[in-house]
Amino acid sequence: MELRANNDQTIDHMIYHKLQGFVYGTLISSTPFKNLHDSSSYKFFSYSNIFPPMPLVKSGDHRYLLLGSPNHEFIKSVSRTVKAIIECGKTVNIGDQTYTLVSARLIKHRINSTKCVIQTSTPIMGRIPEKSYSQFQIPVQYRKAKFLYWRRYLPADILIKLIEDNMRRKYESFYNIKIDYKINDTFHMIEEFTFIKEVIVHLPIGYSTLKVPTSFWKFHCDTSGPEQRRILHFILDR
Repeated sequence: MELRANNDQTIDHMIYHKLQGFVYGTLISSTPFKNLHDSSSYKFFSYSNIFPPMPLVKSGDHRYLLLGSPNHEFIKSVSRTVKAIIECGKTVNIGDQTYTLVSARLIKHRINSTKCVIQTSTPIMGRIPEKSYSQFQIPVQYRKAKFLYWRRYLPADILIKLIEDNMRRKYESFYNIKIDYKINDTFHMIEEFTFIKEVIVHLPIGYSTLKVPTSFWKFHCDTSGPEQRRILHFILDR
């Protein structure tokens, strides 16, 4: 989606969560998926930050927003809503910011090689449940009640394991299948990884905010096998 700023405005540190209101309240609320927000299952869609990520947006500046899903009907429904907004020239509000949706197009990606490099543009949050502390050999001084967030001082392998397990669970849930990992310990999507930086994200909790450590990465993925390639296509869509 291509957005044109209606006035001079700033992008604050809470913008990603204000985008959530725009996505659910404007893009999804008039579609057959309007009750998706209240579902306790996986949502199977994701959206980017507004980019390029500059703190000051001048009137008339153009910014962009990506929304993806492996559910083609979901994408078609949202596309119809976006098209209607563009045609009527309606102003859209994202938090305190106002934009005009000027254009949109569908993007379809394909991975045709046996290797793929993915660099995150939105930070990754890794939450380690208390029950997994022993499995991941979390030092006692870092352990907290219920869970803790991955930080740079913990082994990167922990975060990679969390990411790959999350990939598989969502893939299996979406397609209602169970993958037989006969070589589970050697089946990996991510072969190499490069830590870029750690950042703190502010999550709104009631009338306060929770500061959550997140991080940016570059992943070198193995797509030599058909299963890996299908899972990665799915993850890139969602």
